[in-house]
Amino acid sequence: MPNNFLITGHPRVGKTTLIQSVVGRLEGLKISGFFTEEIVRRGKRAGFAVVTFEGARKAFAHKDIAAEPRLRVGSYGIDPRALDSLAMPSLSADPPPDLFVIDEIAKMELLSPSFRNRVEELLDCDHPVLASVALRGTGLIRRVRERRDARLFRVTPKNREALRGQIVRELLAMMSRRK
Repeated sequence: MPNNFLITGHPRVGKTTLIQSVVGRLEGLKISGFFTEEIVRRGKRAGFAVVTFEGARKAFAHKDIAAEPRLRVGSYGIDPRALDSLAMPSLSADPPPDLFVIDEIAKMELLSPSFRNRVEELLDCDHPVLASVALRGTGLIRRVRERRDARLFRVTPKNREALRGQIVRELLAMMSRRK
């Protein structure tokens, strides 16, 4: 049984909402990690923040971040240090939680070498991971989606609600077998 549960789908289809909903149904489990949140200014998306399950929040991608060309994705400047300052501690919890959550494994986040390395370490260990991963991409993004030790769920507007229950059931079944 896989220990990596991956959610993929088109941008804005509800991957983050699905992860938050799944986590909300996992009462009594110790969960560590983060989710991403859109930063909206005057009704338009201006960037993204990393938000930990402990409530810490920091912008790591924003239209106002001045960044060299290699640290830009579209119109967003990326600050890998901001991502590292919150995401890395939440993905390195000791003792490990019952579940690590990573939202998301995509081009912006992978501009941080330490984040990229930690994602690979977590997915390679036998500890349960729930993550969202970009629908398209090369390199690590593609390798993550094609992992043999992962259960990949493709979310669409039509299956979003049904997937929540399915993922919760499969995660809990996997965890109960591990005890």
